Amino acid sequence: MNGLIVLNEENETVKRSCTWMKALLTIPVVLIFVSIGVAWWIWGGYEQSYIPNHLIPTAEFLMKQPVIEPEILNVFPRPGSVVKSSEVTYVCLHYEPQYEDRTKLQSTYNWTRLFLNGQRIPQSRISGSLLFGAIMGGCLQISYFSPSPSGLHLFRIQVGTSFNDFLNPDPKLSYEWAYRVE
Repeated sequence: MNGLIVLNEENETVKRSCTWMKALLTIPVVLIFVSIGVAWWIWGGYEQSYIPNHLIPTAEFLMKQPVIEPEILNVFPRPGSVVKSSEVTYVCLHYEPQYEDRTKLQSTYNWTRLFLNGQRIPQSRISGSLLFGAIMGGCLQISYFSPSPSGLHLFRIQVGTSFNDFLNPDPKLSYEWAYRVE
């Protein structure tokens, strides 16, 4: 009987050590996937300085007939305008200053995406008023600066406040416009 008790104790010890081994092996795998996900979120996308041929008709149409900006947005360059290559592209998301919620604004800044010529701009190339700790009275500014080559450009903002918004963007919170650089 004593031998049976010893065997049971040894089995329990082996089971516990197997459980710990599984946990120790799982943690690095999870960390790798989390790191890849964070890198994809931060660095995702690339800068596409020239408009692809399949987007030229859309950009030309939006140059001739710009869509009216939603009330929550103020964009530069103005839709349908002609600008110099050294100008900054920015979007101002309006909100009511008396209802300022820094957490919600930070979330909006983190999950709003900018697209240039059909390609998402990497987060590493975007700056904004929240990065510097200042919010400009009712305007959450999100900026992108890169000297653009001359020609037609198509710019889009996709406003979001969560990962779900990133995966399933609301068309009512997206705006696309075209401008020309000379």
